[in-house]
Parts: sequence; structure tokens; C-alpha cells
Amino acid sequence: MRKAETEPQERKRKVESLWSIFRIRHQKTCFILDLFYKWKAISRELYEYCTAECSVDRNLMAKWKKQGYKSLYYPRCIQTRNTNFGTNCICQWKWAGSLST
Repeated sequence: MRKAETEPQERKRKVESLWSIFRIRHQKTCFILDLFYKWKAISRELYEYCTAECSVDRNLMAKWKKQGYKSLYYPRCIQTRNTNFGTNCICQWKWAGSLST
């Protein structure tokens, strides 16, 4: 995470500078969620501690539990009020290849 925060930002658009941080947060959230629900490798107390200490994205976890949202990479992607033309963000398509490897 520190490497993503300190990498050079020149020649990047404002939104591109945050993509690596969002990707790391997504991977961490996905890992904790899989540990708890899929593999049952951690206790409920540890899961609640991780969500309470903000080391994972609670909003993203809540969306993933709903049907049809598993491919969502960031909750802001479905908010149309934050975009220029009132459309969804395309970051989920950009990250799809980088997260599968």
C-alpha cells in the first residue's frame, strides 16, 4: 500500500493516481470476505475486527453480498452523480484483467 501511495503521479490523470490504491483495497477486501464466507478460515470476531478497523471496505462487502454485484470493484463505480455525463465508471473493465492474474 505504501508503494502505491508513494509512486510518482506525474503523467497521470487525477483519477488514475488512485487506481492502484483502489485495486489493493479491493484485493484485501476480497481476501477477507473469502476467508470468512468461502473458506471459513477466520472467526466472526476476527472478521468483525477487520471491518471495524477499516482495513477492508464495508460498503463493497455489502454490495458483493447482493446478487449481480460480485464483479464490482469499487462502490463509487455505480454512482452516476460523480461522473461528468451521468454514467457509470469504467474502472471495473480496466481492472478486470489485472485482478485475475
